Amino acid sequence: AVVLQDLSCIPALVRELDNIDPHWDILFTDTNFRIGEKRYTYSLATNARPDQPIFPVAHYTKKKRVSNNLIRIYSRFATTSMIISKRGIKKLFDYFTHVYLWQPIDIDMHYVPHLREYTTTTDIVSNSLSSRSNTKNPT
Repeated sequence: AVVLQDLSCIPALVRELDNIDPHWDILFTDTNFRIGEKRYTYSLATNARPDQPIFPVAHYTKKKRVSNNLIRIYSRFATTSMIISKRGIKKLFDYFTHVYLWQPIDIDMHYVPHLREYTTTTDIVSNSLSSRSNTKNPT
């Protein structure tokens, strides 16, 4: 991970999100997985879990800007830097103690029912462009 902005902005973002959605679960501190300066990889498809119904692909690719600083999302790649509320931790824990992990966690977590996810509109903490993914290249 790499810090791209002053971290002191995060408490204000959390307060803003609390005001917008008091029931939020996850706040990602970057817009998505970076593959270059201002270039990102986007999750554009689903790999359906065989043990539960899922929404159409259009659901997971939705984004809704809710303020100048925050976007409501339904899927993305990477878990480089995120803030998870107590509610969010409970949802993730309850879900993954009752179902098996179907694919990498950064993808599988978006199938947790009623998970309320947000991302910042600018990168604060994100992936390093020089590091390799250990899910793509396990050796």
